Amino acid sequence: MAHRMTRRELVSRLTAGTAVLVATGSPRLLATAREQRERFRVDANVRQLFLDDEGICRARGVKRVLNRPQRHPENPLLTPDTTWERDCQVYGTAYFNAERDRYKLWYLTGPKDRGLKPIVLWTPHAGNPALNKYCDTNQNVVYDPRIRRYVGFSRFGFGRRLARSESDDFVHWSPPELVLECDVADGPGTQIYGAGVDLYEGVYLAMIWIYREGGDGKIDTQLATSRDGIRWTRVANRATWLNLGDAESWEGKRKACE
Repeated sequence: MAHRMTRRELVSRLTAGTAVLVATGSPRLLATAREQRERFRVDANVRQLFLDDEGICRARGVKRVLNRPQRHPENPLLTPDTTWERDCQVYGTAYFNAERDRYKLWYLTGPKDRGLKPIVLWTPHAGNPALNKYCDTNQNVVYDPRIRRYVGFSRFGFGRRLARSESDDFVHWSPPELVLECDVADGPGTQIYGAGVDLYEGVYLAMIWIYREGGDGKIDTQLATSRDGIRWTRVANRATWLNLGDAESWEGKRKACE
């Protein structure tokens, strides 16, 4: 009686034949495919966002559509509510405190009275500056559990571009390296004014502030994503993720998201 090949055996033979053909024709192609498989891992209970093509074998008849956030009808939600503060600016940090079951926010504001003493006192680190690189915009630090290191993103002396540094102890930082900048596809004079960077569902997300030198000074926000914080992909063909409000509104000139 003739042996009937099972589906498992068929797939195994087809896969083996393909590997032989690729290995014979181009060893580098086989190595590249192996490298991609080793680099791409789907951890348990982690959603795949499909912001890039990593892990996608083929795509036909589909396109990536960017879903923009919806504005809250009662914006602005954060306004000065004390006698000592001026306008609020979210050059700061927000995170969820699970122990207290609430979000916490640090933000930038200017005191109306320069003579006021701070309510909360901070003690500067004796070894400051921890990272002696010029930067006149925001900084972002996240903890990456995969490499067990803190990772910081900002300009770090590279001008209007995004650089990266890392640390084991939050005190000693590696020399910053440039990881993301605008190119010819963005148009002349286009720069990354700053970026809000975070780890979400196992990938790095950067909300990059797009500034066009010589223009009207307005800034909108695009998305970029990375699996390791070093190699970045611009999302959805560089479409605007967070656009400006109406020209005469409070958010009609500059919109940056951290």
